[in-house]
Amino acid sequence: MFSHPKVRYSTHINNLLQEGDTSLTLAVKQFHDIGKCRTQFQKYIQGEWNTKNKEHSQISAFIFLKLFYNKFSTKELFFGFISILRHHGYIHNFNVYTDNREKDIEYDNNSLSNIYMDIILNNNSDSENIHINKLICDLDISGILEDFEDIFFNEKFSIEDYSDFRCLFSNLVYSDKYEAINNTSTQEKLYTSLRDFQQNIGILKDGYKNYVKKFKSDSEINIQRTLYSDGSFANLKGSKDGKVFTLVGATGIGKTLTSLRCAIELEPRKIIYVLPFTNIIEQIFSEFSEIYKGTGITVRQQHHRSNIYEDEDENTNSDRSLSQIVFDNKNFNADINITTTYQLMYSLFGNSNQEFVKFHQLQGSVIIIDETQSISEDIKKDFLEMCEVLTKKMDIRFIFMSATMPKIDTIKHIPITDERHFDFFDRYYLKFELESLDYFNRIVELSQEYRSVMCVVNQISTAKELYISLNEFDSVYILHGEMTSQDKENIVKKVTQKIKNNEKIILISTQSIEAGVDLDFDVGIREFSPISSIIQTAGRVNRNGKKPKSILYIMGLISQYSTLIYGDLLVHTHNILTRVKKTTFSENENKILIKEYFSILDKSNGNSFHSLYKELKFEQINKKIDDIFKNDYKKLVYIEPSVDYFKEFESAFYEIDKLGKNKFENSILKKKKFFEITEYGVSLSKNNYDNVTLNTVLSGNIEYILFDSIGQYEKEFGIVTVTDFETNFI
Repeated sequence: MFSHPKVRYSTHINNLLQEGDTSLTLAVKQFHDIGKCRTQFQKYIQGEWNTKNKEHSQISAFIFLKLFYNKFSTKELFFGFISILRHHGYIHNFNVYTDNREKDIEYDNNSLSNIYMDIILNNNSDSENIHINKLICDLDISGILEDFEDIFFNEKFSIEDYSDFRCLFSNLVYSDKYEAINNTSTQEKLYTSLRDFQQNIGILKDGYKNYVKKFKSDSEINIQRTLYSDGSFANLKGSKDGKVFTLVGATGIGKTLTSLRCAIELEPRKIIYVLPFTNIIEQIFSEFSEIYKGTGITVRQQHHRSNIYEDEDENTNSDRSLSQIVFDNKNFNADINITTTYQLMYSLFGNSNQEFVKFHQLQGSVIIIDETQSISEDIKKDFLEMCEVLTKKMDIRFIFMSATMPKIDTIKHIPITDERHFDFFDRYYLKFELESLDYFNRIVELSQEYRSVMCVVNQISTAKELYISLNEFDSVYILHGEMTSQDKENIVKKVTQKIKNNEKIILISTQSIEAGVDLDFDVGIREFSPISSIIQTAGRVNRNGKKPKSILYIMGLISQYSTLIYGDLLVHTHNILTRVKKTTFSENENKILIKEYFSILDKSNGNSFHSLYKELKFEQINKKIDDIFKNDYKKLVYIEPSVDYFKEFESAFYEIDKLGKNKFENSILKKKKFFEITEYGVSLSKNNYDNVTLNTVLSGNIEYILFDSIGQYEKEFGIVTVTDFETNFI
């Protein structure tokens, strides 16, 4: 009896079971594939590839019902049934499984009884493992389904129920996929990872200590960084039994390394470091990789641009298959995992099978939430509530970190920040001049007085107009989202080198410079925006404190869609400025603005998921996440890197089908091929979609700008549209 080609059914099932599994989880794992034991499926698995014979989930789900009808509560039975029923697919709203059961359920009691007898007769050797007997043939499933309807309509579910189901289902699908790909026990992996990580705690600590030794301690700012790290670390050590911690620090104080130090001290199974933007991830990944190079500690990054198809880990077996590499790289399987807020939120609230696989891997981790202020207020309270539940159910610890920490009073937390450093940092003034709209002349004036000038505006079109109006000046650069990641990286490198050489430089940028980009300008301008964004931008002015006190000028709104971008946040910021009756603030006064700002936001948003938890509406919860993270105003297009690149790409893509591999292998190879073009992707505003000429391949699934299209894309400007040179600044 086989569960997969050349894999015995009993071996597959036994490999899924882990110490610590609840009785419900064990039952679900033991019977999730029992439908594969029927004659039709065995013909399918042994080469008679008739897809009609492939179905097994629904049969398995009903056998589970019959066997365990009196052994679990109706709610547990309901959760187990759906876990088995959907273990190869998405989780729908739970009412689907009661309202439409006549449509969705293909089998009546008579046909099921025949299937059960078929399975019993086929299972002479494996009967010990599956415990099938003829008694189940006599149980009427219609009564059980009616019980499901009763519990669904009479009992209101909670976030605890929602998380209980996620824990059950994620355990099943992770174990099932891991065993199928690796043909080894998930229990063996659990023992190995726990043993290795406990042994590695010392290596993690030593790696950190050796790395920070290379920083000079004689400069005043490095002395402050050391004091900040030591003080915050001491605070954490005194509160190690805590589950949620906050770490606040001025830009440039060393929060990243301090948070890593604190996370290691908590001795987790793994560390997951979460950032809002992919452009910051590479920087953190490079630093952590350098810290642990050659130590055996695995460091991986996971986001839409990370290469999950190649094994970056120097310590793993080079003979691993592509499917094994992909599975590890996209499921938080490293010792240190660096990922995005997007990836974490979908792991917690997404309804796809893949998101549940990742959810299981959060167990026992420390999750560092960097740039906490970037979490949307529309989901913040729901996210914090989920974090609190997971500290209890999955032994997860959280470290929330930011220079502009929002209020997180809805979750019990321990502040570990050494706050003495706030008085030391006084590197700049925030100067509000909201009546001033003459950006061009202000930039020109400042460039005559200072060596390096930064101007950050709210819209790409505004940035382009300013850049074009300044084209008579030397060393003017632009940075925005309609450029490839490589071209943006090259701009940052050029700007960094010019600042280092003390050369004249002007940078026009959108908000992408606010977090994580390590640049240090003499002076800056920021178009009016929310307080948190203003302070993040200010972190790029006199960042290292080596210059006399600098100024960030906050000028009036000139971008057409600023209100659409920021909504009520602009109103809240304006009201705070009116109330405090000041237009100039020192850096060490930031905390006054931050406290006022986040106090208002905290009152304006409630928990939006509670009503959805009550009816376990997984699809609606996923849709809420989609609404926050998926931008309908942008469209992905590609910049062709060489002549006929995409025509050759299309030919190579279709050649994959001719390799003679199975559908699963073909699917991975096609996804790997698609990844090759990721670096050439650009998010184009739909407002500009008709203003560029696009070509297509793969039946329109890839839209791109030709390599030799004159005036369509410039490496130091980005996408060029017909409206870009209609500037209003000169």
